Amino acid sequence: MTVGRLVFLVLLLAGLPGCAMAQTGPAAPQAPTVDVGGGPGVALVAPGQSLFIDPVRTGNAVGPCRQITNADSKIQALPYANAADWLSAISPTHPPTADMYSAGQTASAVCCRPAAVTLCNGAAGGTEQATITGAGTDNAGTTGYGVYGATGTAAATCTDQWGLPYTETATFTCGSNGVAEPNTDGQWQGGTLSYGCSANAYTSACSASCPTTTGTTTTYDSCGNATATNSCSISCCTNNWQISSTGACQGPCGGNAGTQSVTYTNYGTCGGSNTTSQGCTTGPCCTPVYSYACNGSSYVATDTTCNTGSSTVGTCTWTTTTTQYFCSLGSFNDCIPNGLPGMTCYSDCTSWPAMSGSCTSDACQWEEYYVWTTSGTTYGHTCAVISQTCTSSYWAPP
Repeated sequence: MTVGRLVFLVLLLAGLPGCAMAQTGPAAPQAPTVDVGGGPGVALVAPGQSLFIDPVRTGNAVGPCRQITNADSKIQALPYANAADWLSAISPTHPPTADMYSAGQTASAVCCRPAAVTLCNGAAGGTEQATITGAGTDNAGTTGYGVYGATGTAAATCTDQWGLPYTETATFTCGSNGVAEPNTDGQWQGGTLSYGCSANAYTSACSASCPTTTGTTTTYDSCGNATATNSCSISCCTNNWQISSTGACQGPCGGNAGTQSVTYTNYGTCGGSNTTSQGCTTGPCCTPVYSYACNGSSYVATDTTCNTGSSTVGTCTWTTTTTQYFCSLGSFNDCIPNGLPGMTCYSDCTSWPAMSGSCTSDACQWEEYYVWTTSGTTYGHTCAVISQTCTSSYWAPP
């Protein structure tokens, strides 16, 4: 005969003695949905087999959970739908009958149902729901139950304060609800926690504080356990932040709100600078007066009165010009000693004007000179440079 399977109910854990984890109330149980093999409300246990029977009755009342093991040569029929019948069937003092227990051949063990529990209490990422399950199995393929004294576990993946995962596992023992037989029911008890942590999840900043330059850093795993301490050092430079420049107030003129850039420079040994913005009030409106100049190839107009800045208004042309400069000529009596008995006098250059560019001397010009001697005056001519030609290149406005 095929052994029927009773659909078992996973109940929420109502409150486990000694378990510090958050618990929730029991959920409404569900009625069986498949044939259990012995007619309505009857479970059959074949010889040499076992079956977890977790009875659900009219009105969703739950009866005591049992694992029934049949060591007899006969099939055991166990009624579970009626409370009195089920309690009679699992009572240690129940007399044997043809279709029920044969003395000493059928074992009844209290069992614990799979149950919900809240894990990750205190984790930065919040709590997680998990299910306590035992390792028990039976011939109907039922899993997740545990027999009295057996171990059940629940596990969840938690998130630590650094956003990294770690595993929290709670281990329970299937115990009694403390009610006398035959109403004794299973209940998960205990809840010992263990963890699977990720290494090197976070390293603290150096503990040193100026003027002390040495300290330590601490490395933690994802469960928050300190795993290593290492030495570290910091630089104790000095800071002296001051405003080094302030930009023009930008905004509608006439005393309106605007913004301006402010540059701070650190004149301490740490160095550095940064630029930020701050509020300001614009000045009175005015009519700009512009000056114009070539800045490279750009013809730039600059506001010299209203401080509105500069803008390019045209294009300058690279231009080359040639200019001839003449010196200031001396007069007839501009004489200089010549080592002769008399004086040499001639109309020569006495000064040159300011010249720009690259200059070269022009050809000399003939001029008359006079020499006074004891024998009389001697006339002659000499050649003197009296002009230079200069070449200049520049950006010329349009």
